[in-house]
Amino acid sequence: MARSVHHGGMLPIHRLSVLAGALALAGAVLPPALRAGPAAPSSPVAILYQAPALPGDPARDGAAEFSVLLCVAQLRQAHPLAGLVCVANHYTELQFRTQQALGRVALMGVPVAKVPWGGRASANPERIFIDARALAPAAAERLLAQGLARYGALPPARDPARPTAAELTAIRARIALYQSLFDAASRATQVAMR
Repeated sequence: MARSVHHGGMLPIHRLSVLAGALALAGAVLPPALRAGPAAPSSPVAILYQAPALPGDPARDGAAEFSVLLCVAQLRQAHPLAGLVCVANHYTELQFRTQQALGRVALMGVPVAKVPWGGRASANPERIFIDARALAPAAAERLLAQGLARYGALPPARDPARPTAAELTAIRARIALYQSLFDAASRATQVAMR
């Protein structure tokens, strides 16, 4: 079963270089809300819920970014393949810093499924995320775990801050495989609801 993590807190961390350094220490500094306990998480996929955005609150935005990166670091310690389901809240789509962190982990080889609030299509102009559409977070978690077993990790960019055109093409090709799995499940859900 996936662990659910709610973004929150007021960590004043705003720079990716600081966050990257913190990832190296992730095993020692994970806050209790992100720890799996004595046993490793059973699922290679975590579900993150977006906290309500507070306009003009950079500390909360930075904390959301930090939560994404720490959660992925913990998953990767426990599982060679890891994935993330991120659920928007009913106030907003995903915060800017959350989007940045999700893009960074996708470019590092971690598939990210985005569950928009109310089933609306989520922003994905780079085509590096999986659109979970109207699937429930638990269903998206199961599908992402199946996709990891079938398709493996995304091919990581050598430098996630500057992916090459060839690296983006390879990532998008793998995302297309995952997306077809999610699209089939979405269609099946819609037919079942009729």
